[in-house]
Amino acid sequence: MTERAANEPSEVNTPLNVAALNGQLDVVQRLVDQGEQVERGNNNGQKPLHCASGNGHLEVVQYLVGKGAQVERGDNNGQTPLHLASTNGHLDVVQYLVGKRGLVERGNSVLQTPLHCASHNDHLDVVRYLVDQGAKFERNDSNGQTPLHLASDKGHLEVVKYLVDKGAPVKKIQFFVDQGAQVERENNTIEYSSYEDDEECIDLKDKEGKTPLHMASDKGHLEVVQYLVDNKARIDLEDNEGKTPLHLASHNGHLYVVQYLVGQGAPVQSGDAKGITPLHWAILNGDIDVVQYLIGEGALVKESDKFCQTCLDCASHSGHLNVLQYLVGQGLQVERINSKGETPLHHAASSGHLGVVQYLVDQGAPFENSNSDGQTPLHLASDNGHLEVVQYLVDRGAQVERGDNDGETPLHYAASNGHLGVVQYLVDQGAPFENNDGHLEVVQYLVDQGAPFENSNSDGQTPLHLASVNGHLEVVQYLVDRGAQVERGDNDGETPLHYAASNGHLGVVQYLVDQGAPFENSNSDGQTPLHLASDDGHLEVVQYLVDQGAQPKALQEGSRALSGTAQLGKEENEAGTSTAIAGKKPKTESTPAKKPPQEGTNTMETETTSAKKVL
Repeated sequence: MTERAANEPSEVNTPLNVAALNGQLDVVQRLVDQGEQVERGNNNGQKPLHCASGNGHLEVVQYLVGKGAQVERGDNNGQTPLHLASTNGHLDVVQYLVGKRGLVERGNSVLQTPLHCASHNDHLDVVRYLVDQGAKFERNDSNGQTPLHLASDKGHLEVVKYLVDKGAPVKKIQFFVDQGAQVERENNTIEYSSYEDDEECIDLKDKEGKTPLHMASDKGHLEVVQYLVDNKARIDLEDNEGKTPLHLASHNGHLYVVQYLVGQGAPVQSGDAKGITPLHWAILNGDIDVVQYLIGEGALVKESDKFCQTCLDCASHSGHLNVLQYLVGQGLQVERINSKGETPLHHAASSGHLGVVQYLVDQGAPFENSNSDGQTPLHLASDNGHLEVVQYLVDRGAQVERGDNDGETPLHYAASNGHLGVVQYLVDQGAPFENNDGHLEVVQYLVDQGAPFENSNSDGQTPLHLASVNGHLEVVQYLVDRGAQVERGDNDGETPLHYAASNGHLGVVQYLVDQGAPFENSNSDGQTPLHLASDDGHLEVVQYLVDQGAQPKALQEGSRALSGTAQLGKEENEAGTSTAIAGKKPKTESTPAKKPPQEGTNTMETETTSAKKVL
């Protein structure tokens, strides 16, 4: 919680709230005498006592409590007057409220106690007082964070010192008890033999597995880091993602913290759960000083993470040219291929970093190399709409007609994602065009350029089939208006109406029928559009086709549409609705009905990988 944020005036504050907020005791007294209720709140649930406490108006607080204001009443966020006074460091108000039975251990909606609030905002005197009153410094909030976590995160060194000094003995006793040590209640001593390690005292983890040292390192609070390490905080502990404090400091460019942790023995080559080392993180962040330091300390520049990204890949993907130039100067080869067949140029082109692309090409990076999916840098730049990169690569000789493993060209990639500028440029450069789907403006442009919209692919599918299978009504209408044949079948005898009905696209079905599409035509398996809609559970399409005269008696026995199941209409196409790429084959061996193809995804730390993306 930030200071005063909980106490700002609201447009629905009562006059009494406003007077309490501003510390106007005489006005408060007059309003109460006139019948204003001391327990009436604003839209945040804050009563006059909240307002006065949060702003440190002790006399108003005392008056309101004397008039019956409840010191333990929480606002909409569970904040009591004591929380607000602690947040803003009003010690006298805190002392008064605690004396009036304000509970020091009460948590707000995120389970933070007044001690959490005071620690987070660096109010050492309030922290001391609350601890003296019995506040538990090892108490976790909803994120599993203690007051020490919050103070470390904000870099409040004196609060950190106090909490460590006060917390270590108590935590140590609990540690020994947990390990089976015997506590002699009479003289309050502990018998133990080998439990002399203080590490457990300040290494408590939150729900993300982060210790106070993780948090201080992440934010670059060097003095706090030094103090925690001096008090035996472990530098090798990993959070839930396998990251050590060194990973976090490197990722955020905190050079002095990095130097200190390495000097204390932090391993520079350790990978997190995804195999990403501190050096990888520093490169992704673009901090050349941290990169140079880690390499000087022995970090291996030729290592890859678990996603097969090399250091050059990371620099190219993130677009940090100065880091890239430094790494190349260290002897790394720009043409190096990782285990996925990707070069640094693939990463730079996919991310649209023109300057990096130019540098890599000037250094001899091969722009015609393809990855394991057959994608060249031009495919990836086109896929993501990076026109300047596309233009540069083509100017350098990249082949616009080259297909990937599925035969798809850069134009297919650009068209499938609606990148009209890239489409126009590639067509102007002589890229072969057939069809695309889903993006009306691109379709119009291609047709205007003479694209043969009645041509079919190897499965006999026309652009109208592909637009119908994905439910792109505007594209369907445009193609039909230009003369596309609604009755034309593919190699299996399926018309665009079969495609639309099978995938539950009612609007497309209605339009095609209105345009004369034959709803009684059967495919090679003897199935009509009604069969396919029924088998896939598209009740609205079934009802429409029956209303138009389709014969339900022809349906196969066991059809879900005639079984009366209540799930019809809810069971939509499970094959996904991702846009079909031009020339893509939506049919599979096990699925006679035409379905849009799905693109698989693989989440990475730095980017999302799909069938169309390197990163």
